Amino acid sequence: MTVRAATDDPSANEVVGVTNRSGAGQFLIVCEHASKFIPAGFGNLGLDHAALNSHIAWDPGALAVAEAMSALLDAPLVAQRVSRLLYDCNRPPEAESAVPSLSEVTQVPGNTGLSAADREARVARFYVPFRDTLAGCLDRRIKSRPASAAASRPGARPRSSRFIPSRPSTRGSGARPGSASSTTPTPGSPTRCSRPRRPGWIWSSTATNLTALRTA
Repeated sequence: MTVRAATDDPSANEVVGVTNRSGAGQFLIVCEHASKFIPAGFGNLGLDHAALNSHIAWDPGALAVAEAMSALLDAPLVAQRVSRLLYDCNRPPEAESAVPSLSEVTQVPGNTGLSAADREARVARFYVPFRDTLAGCLDRRIKSRPASAAASRPGARPRSSRFIPSRPSTRGSGARPGSASSTTPTPGSPTRCSRPRRPGWIWSSTATNLTALRTA
């Protein structure tokens, strides 16, 4: 299965891909940590090959799982196409961990000492196209639902919390774009899956950072 560019906007093409856009299933799959790619011009953020291929740069295998789910559920898949070290699209712009200077136990030189303007440039280049593409996919699917379904399920409100002992606790405290809220994890607590406000609305895997939003 091929991840296709979401729009003809080059900035969006670089950041986000949409697979199976017209999928007729009940879910929309979101995978923010799908890629370890860092575009030219960022100098690999000052990291070596080992770091760039490690978990700090992406969730290895997450995209393959997401693609399998997309095919199984006939669901659209929205995936981030650049490393979360450049910008973690699972985080809002105000979160420090959106552009981490420390990821798990690894310093990220290319993210250290960024000015407010530098961070805003990352938000505009990476977060905004991803957020807008995801919001557009959700809007189209919600508008296409039968009126009876729209009345009974007014909207998905994802919440997630997770804690992995090898990471600083701030890593798991950000809200997904468009989410209602998130819960700050308690250090030492077990890894948890998200809980929906209404049964059946959302499934989230903390192991792969995948989310399936029910839209029908």
